[in-house]
Amino acid sequence: MASAVLEILREIQQLDVEILNIEKEEEELRKKIEEATREVERYTTFAQRLEEDIEELREEKKEREARLQENKTRIAKDQQRLNEVKNEKQYKAILKEIENAEKAVKLLDMEITSLTDKIARKEEELAKKRQAVDEKNKGAESLKEELTQKSARWREEIEGIRAKRQSLAEKLSPMVIRRYEMIRERRGGIGIIGVKNETCLGCFIQIPPQVYNQLRKGSEELITCPHCHRILYFDGNNETSTT
Repeated sequence: MASAVLEILREIQQLDVEILNIEKEEEELRKKIEEATREVERYTTFAQRLEEDIEELREEKKEREARLQENKTRIAKDQQRLNEVKNEKQYKAILKEIENAEKAVKLLDMEITSLTDKIARKEEELAKKRQAVDEKNKGAESLKEELTQKSARWREEIEGIRAKRQSLAEKLSPMVIRRYEMIRERRGGIGIIGVKNETCLGCFIQIPPQVYNQLRKGSEELITCPHCHRILYFDGNNETSTT
């Protein structure tokens, strides 16, 4: 009787493992989607920061260009004034102003060139980041589409497996099913496990010889591992001979 119960429990366990595998596959795909979404957000943030940097650099360049124009205008006016001065002192003072303005123009030209180069580099980097955002978006959307397509199939598969499971469970007493369910929930989805060479294949700890002998001979009651507490069955396939 116990052997028949164990066989049914093993079949139920196999179905439960199939469901777990489907759920694991779905969970892994959802994690990929979450990671892909985070990547999109990360690259989008990078792009936004670059846009802000570029805007600041453009404002700086605009301010330098305005100052450059002011100095050029001042030079032109001062050069005009040179033709109007009446004494050497005023002439020298205006020349000094022109000299200072020309130095400012030279410095501002250098700063504008530097800012132009910085903007160009930032814009190039921004273009790459925007391309990366597009690629990451496409990847995330592809994964979402994959989830949509697979979800319907997974639901159908799980529904079919649960129907088979229910049919098998109806052959067992509610007490046995409850016991199996309780163990399975506490032991990572595995409620029944084989024993080979006196070792539980769930926790890989050796079981007492008397328990092992009971399993080999067949028992009228369900036997559990004294260590991991899973229901045990004798797995004699390819068992190493001790003789």
